[in-house]
Amino acid sequence: MKILHTSDWHLGKTLEGRQRIAEQKQFTNELCRIAQAENADLIIIAGDIYDSSNPPAAAEQLFYRSVTKLSNGGKRPVIVIAGNHDSPERLTAASPLAYENGIILLGSAKSKAQTGDYEYYSIRSSGEGFLELAIRGETAVIITMPYPSEKRLDEIIFQPETETEPEPKAETKTNTEAEAKPEGITKPEGIAKPDTSQKSYSQKIGEILKSLSENFRSDTINIIAGHFYITGGEITDSERDIAIGGVYAVNEAAIPKAQYTAMGHLHRPQRIKSENPIYYSGSPLQYSKSEIAYEKCVYIAKIEPAADAEVKKIPLTNYKPISVLKFASPEECMDNLDKIPENSWVYVEIISGRLVTQNELKALREKSADIVEIKIISEGEREEFLYTSDDISVSEVFDLFYKDTRGSAPPADLKKLFLRLIEED
Repeated sequence: MKILHTSDWHLGKTLEGRQRIAEQKQFTNELCRIAQAENADLIIIAGDIYDSSNPPAAAEQLFYRSVTKLSNGGKRPVIVIAGNHDSPERLTAASPLAYENGIILLGSAKSKAQTGDYEYYSIRSSGEGFLELAIRGETAVIITMPYPSEKRLDEIIFQPETETEPEPKAETKTNTEAEAKPEGITKPEGIAKPDTSQKSYSQKIGEILKSLSENFRSDTINIIAGHFYITGGEITDSERDIAIGGVYAVNEAAIPKAQYTAMGHLHRPQRIKSENPIYYSGSPLQYSKSEIAYEKCVYIAKIEPAADAEVKKIPLTNYKPISVLKFASPEECMDNLDKIPENSWVYVEIISGRLVTQNELKALREKSADIVEIKIISEGEREEFLYTSDDISVSEVFDLFYKDTRGSAPPADLKKLFLRLIEED
């Protein structure tokens, strides 16, 4: 079975207020071409489909069109799990219509895939956090761990007291029943509910994954798909609050043995240093200045039962790269305007011992509409002044800031209060 692994599309994400939807569309078209050229049997999209829990309509439209094209009419199943930027409920809203097209949408670790025989594939069994999928004569058991926030973890592990079943009496529990359901395992129903109230985030994740891995078999292709931070992974500036103080980091030793672990969350493509084949496919586009030093890619994993995976890295086209231009003075900058690259998002940094004039800034802006930021660094105290490429109002700046930090437009009353305070100041 050939599996194409991608993640962190962040559809709807902007760069300093500039739309990236055109580049994202180019990427999804390229991904479809790769899937076809590689004759992929299965696609795994490991979270962060959107950049916010309330994505714009254009982003949702692009996602649905892209996964429908990727699935090739259901001949190539696509498994999609939610990331920390996604709304699990919103992502899975189309599930009833998606299965017939080979699209399996899973919002949380408690999500259970719909079993059944479809035209080109079958889901033979499933439970909370795993499914057994058959396609083209091969069977894969896939553990799924969409982004597990602390709250979602508690919902997975602890059941409300009103739902707790009474302990069965000893005389009603036969030896056969005890053997059929070992303590701590709910196979094949799904996730076990161990007592982990005093354990770390990493231990909780590890115990859940270990319980789910009981579904792996020697005659199946065994895969994990997750969206969380594993210790040792290299992060970039565009990943928000990945692991504050290590609290939400999962030790790589907590990940059970699988033939391939397809991860999302980190934007840099990488393999975690581990005996297990744990891969982050990274984001398809450069989403910050910290992402310009390496190549974007997707992974193709060719796997047979009871054998090591053959993993291949396939580079992606950089349709509109980010460039950072640094100048030692305003004069040097003005003398080198012709060096500003075309079809590139440009950050300009100028060290200056004087005030940069509005005429100089205007000349820069007129040179390229894709200059997204001009940073003036005071030569003496290295104080930084930022100029965006467009003259935008305080109201628009507040909208951009609020959406970037909260994922949605600001409430009207909050925005009104902010503008009133600004005016008073």
